[in-house]
Amino acid sequence: MNKNKKPTQINKLIIFCISLTIPFLFWRLWLYTFYNPGETSILRTLTGLNIHHYHYGITLVLIATLLFIFYKVNNYSIVIAGIGFGTYFDGFISRLFKSSTRATEIFNYNNNLIPTTILFTTLIIIISIFYLITERYKN
Repeated sequence: MNKNKKPTQINKLIIFCISLTIPFLFWRLWLYTFYNPGETSILRTLTGLNIHHYHYGITLVLIATLLFIFYKVNNYSIVIAGIGFGTYFDGFISRLFKSSTRATEIFNYNNNLIPTTILFTTLIIIISIFYLITERYKN
């Protein structure tokens, strides 16, 4: 495909579907190849946070969304979106069936007002910076 030519709708769909499938295959192969039931990830050990790959996925979806809104739809942004959604949705169903009580969920939700506020503030700052950078390079 010519570099200056925009991807067609069918090409966008194919690129997105392939990008959506790759993380599913990657994470499943990773789990079956490297999983050790007693092992804790380095990131969890260092931060104490219960970070899963769907957190990475939603971060990639945010990046792709910013690219779509402020920059352009191209093969790169489509791939980032596909990988982000694929990574997120690979962990989606297991999260639906995670056993916990509603009281625990509400307790965690209520006790995380400040970190959630910090997250939203940080996101708004990042989005604003992204906007300012793209506007600067447009002119």
